Amino acid sequence: LTGQARPPTRPGPSSRGSESGGRRSNQRTVWFLEVFFPTTDRLETISNTDNVFEGSAHMRKGMSGAIQEHGYGSMRDRLPASQTDGLVGTKVTTEDFKACDTVASGRVSISGKRNLAIIRSGQDWLDTTPKERELYLETMHPPVLTKGMNFLRDYGEEVGCYSCHFMDIVDPVTTKADKDRAFGLAYFDDLSSLERWCKEHPTHLAISGGFYQYARKMQNNVTLRVFHEVMVLEPEQQLFENRLRRFTPVQPSIW
Repeated sequence: LTGQARPPTRPGPSSRGSESGGRRSNQRTVWFLEVFFPTTDRLETISNTDNVFEGSAHMRKGMSGAIQEHGYGSMRDRLPASQTDGLVGTKVTTEDFKACDTVASGRVSISGKRNLAIIRSGQDWLDTTPKERELYLETMHPPVLTKGMNFLRDYGEEVGCYSCHFMDIVDPVTTKADKDRAFGLAYFDDLSSLERWCKEHPTHLAISGGFYQYARKMQNNVTLRVFHEVMVLEPEQQLFENRLRRFTPVQPSIW
């Protein structure tokens, strides 16, 4: 995952020669990298469709048939590493947030944590029928799914979640979020913390319970596509870095 926070605004052609339009305001931009290098024994993914693939599924050599075990407990069972490793995580401390470069460089690198648990869970309602689309948007996406992701974002420390972002897929040309696809990306201190949130917390119980009601109303003829990817990583399989840059005012001639 790479990104930019608060990008600078370049002056448009109509304001290029003006005193105000020819300058960039003094502002800061943060560029960040979040890169993972999972081995196959520390990655699992499932989907409710076998003809549209997401993320790591594009690297598949094959697929299993339909499975019944797709609840919170089966994540661990599908990770080969769990057969010989308890996958116990380590907590983040203030010592983990020391810059690896000089302060002047603006670069900050955070060391990976043992058995960091990562989940990316996605939804695709682009090809749903009008009836199902209306049902999904009225009963699932904003009411329960967004609420659950916002809880992890704002109060995640209560359940061992370091970070959660609920993101829309955007068009690479127009940058509009009109693809009817979204995913949540969350980092947990331990796989067991993720399992407990799924099993016990009201926000996830509302998501899972809401989906069962949704499927029942559709008589199990669901065209909504969903998937998830779960990784439990060693420290050397994680790269977190950001760089803070300050943009100062410049004269119009530089453009």
